Amino acid sequence: MEPRSTDHAAFPRTGWLGADVPAGRDRTWRAYAWGLGLVALGTLLDKTVFAHLRETNLVMVYLVATLAVALRGDRGAAIATAVGSVLVYDFFFVPPYNSFSVSDSEYLFSLAAMGLIGLVISSLTARLAAEVTMTRFRERQSRALFELSRSLLAAGTPTEIVAEGARVIGVELGETLGAWTADAWGEPVAATPPAVPLNPSEHELLRWVLHEGRAAGRDTPRLPGSAYLFVPIGVKGRVHGAIALHLPPEHPLPEGPWRSALETGANLLAIALDRTRSQQDAVEAQRRADSERVRNALLSSVSHDLRTPLTGIIGSAGTLIDSADAMPPEVRLELAQSILEEAERLSRLVTNLLQATRLDAGEVALAASWFTLDEVLAPVLARLGPMLEAHPVSVSLPSELPMVYGDPTLIELVLMNLLENAAKHTPAGTPIRVRAWSDGGRIGVEVHDEGRGLPPGEEVRVFEKFRRYPTATGAAGAGLGLAICRGVIEAHGGAITAGRGSAGGAVFRFSLPVKGRTADPIRPLLQ
Repeated sequence: MEPRSTDHAAFPRTGWLGADVPAGRDRTWRAYAWGLGLVALGTLLDKTVFAHLRETNLVMVYLVATLAVALRGDRGAAIATAVGSVLVYDFFFVPPYNSFSVSDSEYLFSLAAMGLIGLVISSLTARLAAEVTMTRFRERQSRALFELSRSLLAAGTPTEIVAEGARVIGVELGETLGAWTADAWGEPVAATPPAVPLNPSEHELLRWVLHEGRAAGRDTPRLPGSAYLFVPIGVKGRVHGAIALHLPPEHPLPEGPWRSALETGANLLAIALDRTRSQQDAVEAQRRADSERVRNALLSSVSHDLRTPLTGIIGSAGTLIDSADAMPPEVRLELAQSILEEAERLSRLVTNLLQATRLDAGEVALAASWFTLDEVLAPVLARLGPMLEAHPVSVSLPSELPMVYGDPTLIELVLMNLLENAAKHTPAGTPIRVRAWSDGGRIGVEVHDEGRGLPPGEEVRVFEKFRRYPTATGAAGAGLGLAICRGVIEAHGGAITAGRGSAGGAVFRFSLPVKGRTADPIRPLLQ
């Protein structure tokens, strides 16, 4: 924000200060001059019609002059106008003329009544004008505070809040304000540049304001000769920053409620900053609570889900060691196969647990490269072969599909979780279909089974961590697979959804953006 020149002699201007609020001696003397001018004008008018009206009717001209001055809001000038009107009326229109003497005592009563009425009119009218002026001022102040509040709602970080608040308050005051936030050690960090760079003593004064939470500088007990007035931005003993108004020493301080407006704006800024900090603290507390919940759930999964395959591996390996010589070859092969299957299951569980931890910590880095869909689907089908033996699996890929730029290992993990879920949640003998297509700049992939499908209303919640459903095989997982799928797909800039198929069962679809060239034609993996 560039500093702009300011005519301090014309201070105040508009905004919170209000043009109608009295602003010093210049306006007071103008009000007195205005009153004397009206008295002189009324006298000329009365001289013109003196021969045609009675003396008592001439009094009304002076009362109108007193009323006009009182309407300007200056009670002293109105009283002076009333007194001046009585004296001028006595001098020019009460016998003996051109003299302050009074020949008839009745005129004394008329002059006293005229003066009293003028004083009452001036007092009541000036009070009414002052109330009107103050009402207008408060209305403008409320409107300005509303605009400030609305501007602060649009700001995000504490620095943005302070900068925007200083800008709005500066516009209302007709000045350019410097603004600073306080770091964790209470040191000033500039949010907007000051009108004039701070000298060492002023910088030290700013640090004092941030630490003590009190105003300092111009017109304060601490360094009153400074060109800056520093006002803290703080609430409930917590100082968030400071704003500063620059007034060169050769210019006198402005009069009026400008200081109150400055402090009110600073208080509003403090409330906004305190609200923002409280929201950040609440978000951080929620994040810590979620991390603790994830940690507890992971530990629970480790203690329960990992124990089952480990028990199977230990039991089969122990039997094989103890009775290997007495076993037929086919039994030994069956035990070895059981060990392999349980070890692969254990490997998948550990992979999912580690991947979930990395996703929660935001530590997933994509090892991106160009690959085709069949390059990641083929090893998944081979690895899940024993699990998919009870399900007819069909894979339908177009003859031409664009290549995908992403992390093939993570996409392989997504396909493995989707196919493993389809196998576990559908009865033996039901088919599983994998289909892919190209739609403009994206590749879509669908895994469709013919089991019971998702419960109504679970289409979004199914991707939550540790969300489990009864399986057809009785083998439950950690409830992390689909949450990992969503995290991986979104990390690639894609989207994943779940729903019910037209013929029943569950359908999981995900899409990946395509970046660049197309692959050579490929054939379907399975028919």
